Amino acid sequence: MLDVSGLSAGYDGRAVIHDLSLTVEQGEIVALLGANGAGKSTLACALSGLLPALAGSIRFQGAAIERASPAARVSAGLVHVPEGRQVFAGLTVAQNLELGAYVERPGSTTSARMETMFDRFPVLRQRSGSVAGNLSGGQQQMLAISRGLMSGPKLLILDEPSLGLAPTLVAEVFAMIAELRGQGLSILLSEQNARMSLAIADRAYVLENGRITLSGPAADLIRSSEIAKRYLGLGAPDRTEESDCDLVARLRAAFAWS
Repeated sequence: MLDVSGLSAGYDGRAVIHDLSLTVEQGEIVALLGANGAGKSTLACALSGLLPALAGSIRFQGAAIERASPAARVSAGLVHVPEGRQVFAGLTVAQNLELGAYVERPGSTTSARMETMFDRFPVLRQRSGSVAGNLSGGQQQMLAISRGLMSGPKLLILDEPSLGLAPTLVAEVFAMIAELRGQGLSILLSEQNARMSLAIADRAYVLENGRITLSGPAADLIRSSEIAKRYLGLGAPDRTEESDCDLVARLRAAFAWS
């Protein structure tokens, strides 16, 4: 579905990410892991067209889109939910959702899509007339994801969806992401929370200093001593790491899709 080859991008003509190549297949979650400043958000913005590609190619469903406008990419079905939620604070919840539905999709009305979002997040129905700036951080994240889904995406890029959320809300957001994958949506998940990301992902890429340094099936990476030390807060393989891997295995089972 998404095929990125030799991509470089950055700001003011200076590359932050260098020669990146990755793929996202239909109906899978691909995790993009890395510390703050590794280049994850830069990559997300380059894929959605908010930053220009300095080199390389981006193909989405077989078509080259590296020169396409952000609006054209959304129309094609590639949608980016940015870091920090970035809801329209002075508009109501319902107005935020309506703005996400500006792309018309055959057989689906704006009101029908909004009802789907309200069914997924009942608190948004309860707060539909409230201005978005008065929502809690978790409610704003639910709104940001719902606004992205209103356009009927085929591939959803989620940039740090758990940032700033309480642990209970983090689990809820990741469970929702796994549910979306189970409904056939492809997801590129950019996250610092490596443990939860690998628990629900099919594959993962590790980004360091703007370059991909490691990639593979999520189930393999969660058992990597290098990943454990850098991203899971664990030392050399021992009983603690084994227990943590067992925990992740249980999370994968809990979030399993048919």
